[in-house]
Amino acid sequence: MCCRIGPLRGANIDSGWEAEMPKKPVISIVDDDQSVREGTMDLVNAMGFRMAGQDGRRTRFETGEGGPHALVDVVESPEGPVGEESIGTVHHVAWRASDPAHQKEWREVLVKAGRNVTPVIDRYYFKSIYSREPGGVLFEIATDGPGFTVDETVESLGSSLSLPPWFQVRRDRLDETLPPIVVPTTATTGAGY
Repeated sequence: MCCRIGPLRGANIDSGWEAEMPKKPVISIVDDDQSVREGTMDLVNAMGFRMAGQDGRRTRFETGEGGPHALVDVVESPEGPVGEESIGTVHHVAWRASDPAHQKEWREVLVKAGRNVTPVIDRYYFKSIYSREPGGVLFEIATDGPGFTVDETVESLGSSLSLPPWFQVRRDRLDETLPPIVVPTTATTGAGY
């Protein structure tokens, strides 16, 4: 199984599918037949998704009120190569839990559905739990808080490399090896003029 992030193209507008999704990503999970059946049952039964449409081998699921942030496309591709974690592939799919209580509810639901779920892992900026769906895709459910302002102000977000305390011992090496990230601003792009 592998995941792809990107817009859908060429779908039938009359059937309710958009010809081109907004610029926000849609998750597409490409899988073999058996894993598709197990994975889609997991999305529906354990995670509360509902089928929103089908176009050939692509089945769209949505949750909540729907929209680009609430969609998962599952594509049956038994002839495709088996995915593996490597450069250029998606490592995991992250889901949002508003707070630790919400995350605990999700953990209980997934455990009840038979998933092997990690204990809560403190990632400093948020807390996460992890579980693999039957086809092997790693799902993360992360809390909103404490948030990225735990160690810097809103005004300084993204202006320097922030690291959780346990990575500080590697700061010199990371500063040396990581390429700089340039964030476009209205001053450099001319946006707003």
